[in-house]
Amino acid sequence: MICARTIHRTVRQFRLREMTARLMASLAVGLVLATGSVALSFEPSPQQQEQPVGKTAQENARADTGKKQTSVKNATKQGKTVSVAGNQNEKAVIPERPVKTVTLPIMTSADLDRLIAQHLSKNDPKVQPATLTTDVEFVRRIFFDVIGRPPTPDQVESFLRDRSKEKRARLIDLLLSSPEYGRNWAKYWRDVVMFHATNENPNRVRFDAMESWLTKQFQANAPWDEIVSELITATGRNDENGAVVFSLAHETRPVEMAGEVSRIFMGVQIQCAQCHDHKTDSWKRVQFHEFAAFFAGVMQKQAAPATKDERPVISVVVQGPRRYSMPDMTNPAKQIPIAPRFFLASSHSKSDVALSGTLDIPQRRALAAS
Repeated sequence: MICARTIHRTVRQFRLREMTARLMASLAVGLVLATGSVALSFEPSPQQQEQPVGKTAQENARADTGKKQTSVKNATKQGKTVSVAGNQNEKAVIPERPVKTVTLPIMTSADLDRLIAQHLSKNDPKVQPATLTTDVEFVRRIFFDVIGRPPTPDQVESFLRDRSKEKRARLIDLLLSSPEYGRNWAKYWRDVVMFHATNENPNRVRFDAMESWLTKQFQANAPWDEIVSELITATGRNDENGAVVFSLAHETRPVEMAGEVSRIFMGVQIQCAQCHDHKTDSWKRVQFHEFAAFFAGVMQKQAAPATKDERPVISVVVQGPRRYSMPDMTNPAKQIPIAPRFFLASSHSKSDVALSGTLDIPQRRALAAS
């Protein structure tokens, strides 16, 4: 998977038309640190100076699941068969997963302009590409897009005085290296989770803890796939590991987790299929619950009660039924066992099989995050 910051390092070379400025806004979540020389007032982030790029969010995973998740990831690379804890005679077949590769983008500004021109000439010949923004427009927009605030008058004047051709790219790099970048986009993703949360109680869930955790990940240039994997699989206390807030926000319920993981990280809304086959899309009710089966087997527990001065501490722990079932349509009291299956897997794919019910909870959750 390509780190979004690495993508941005190439995108920064584009001639930033209005369309490209908006593209940079969307790419700004997780972009790569680069140094700049525009004389604006920022302090370098200590995490970016001291922490190596290879440092990942998963290195801070909870001790009780870290070893199991690592063994699952190693096994999934080769489709290994592993012994199931507690039953050495029963084997769990873990399917092969895509190998992680990083490919640096090579597109130039001219390539981007050519693609836009080709698309418009074919699909909308009457539409003319937007002209290049002025420096005043650009500096205001890029400040809002990357760090969420307008530039100061001094910062605007400094940018306007700069006559170099690369000043826009350098400004982008400088904003990405500022502490404000991580804080701005951590707030954005906090809101993405919080405004759809099953449990919106900030004292129990501690959305601020997830915001702080995300800020550190962005400032450390953690790859997106590892941030997402940690959010989905994290266990532990919400006063120690802000990543567990994602599960707590949805009360660790498999159906809630399935709906929000698909909405946020897969870009599809499958919640309607929880109760019935989707009315307008192709997925079926059983497909929703096959996906939800990945998230069974964890629960929230109070680790410390609230006091006069402190909020309660809530933990996400691996506990509860390993197997998942969905209620029968005609008789909700009847439960139908469901094995996990990758959502919308191709019928010709090796992933289009129901996974073994003998997979333990950390294995299932690691596969869901893969």
